[in-house]
Amino acid sequence: MDSVTPVLEALSARGVPTVVYTGSAIPEDVRKRHPDLITLSKPVLPARLIGELRRLMDRSSRAGR
Repeated sequence: MDSVTPVLEALSARGVPTVVYTGSAIPEDVRKRHPDLITLSKPVLPARLIGELRRLMDRSSRAGR
């Protein structure tokens, strides 16, 4: 997760909704800074990933982003 943390921080600072799809655990300090972060642990069925992305996009469009 350490290699993508700067990307997550930059996206968050810009208000970009983010889903993390990972084979690793999310560090506790990252979890605390991003309590609403959607994290999917591999393996995930494609339908679940698509569903999470749709929900995220719906929330984002309702928020006017």
